[in-house]
Formats: sequence, structure tokens, C-alpha cells
Amino acid sequence: MPIWVYRVRSVTSLRRISDTKGIDRVILAMPWPFDDREAIVHWRLQQDPSNLTVTMSGSAVPAILPRDDACVRMPAFESHWSFTPPAHAPWRSAVFDFIREPRP
Repeated sequence: MPIWVYRVRSVTSLRRISDTKGIDRVILAMPWPFDDREAIVHWRLQQDPSNLTVTMSGSAVPAILPRDDACVRMPAFESHWSFTPPAHAPWRSAVFDFIREPRP
């Protein structure tokens, strides 16, 4: 994930709950003079059987792991990925939305 998601420095899997659920530690690289941001994210993966759209939603679970003094913990974090298959191409659309606090 760090290679293709904007500002993601690293992702560490903390717990795999099932094939469609897990908890990850995500570090976002911030520009100087800001400290990097850290989110502990519970994610869920699902597919709509009617149109085959795949969604991955995540929300903050900050109490899972002690704070890292090298980063600023984001106690509020919500993300939503949506991948919609097309009729005749690899992907018709890919959408990523997220909300986080604190902001730089």
C-alpha cells in the first residue's frame, strides 16, 4: 500500500480477524515541520452480489495499541474504498474517501 496510496509511509497488520476483516497500523508521512500521523484502523471488505462492487471501509480503533511518541495519533479516522467493475474494461471506477483528525 505505501507505494500507491498518497502519503502512506507504512502499513503493519496487527490482527487478522477473518479473510474480510482486520486491524492495521497506518503511518502517514507529513511534510516538515509536522510529525507523521498514525491511525489504528479496523477494516472490513465486502462485495455487493448484485453489481460486484467491492468496498473496503475502515474506522479508527485507537485504544488497540499504545501511542507511538514519534507520531501523532489520529483518534478519528474513517475511510471508504469502492471499486466498481465495468462491462468491458478492467475497472470502471475506483473511489477513495477519508476523514481524519487531527489535521496538519
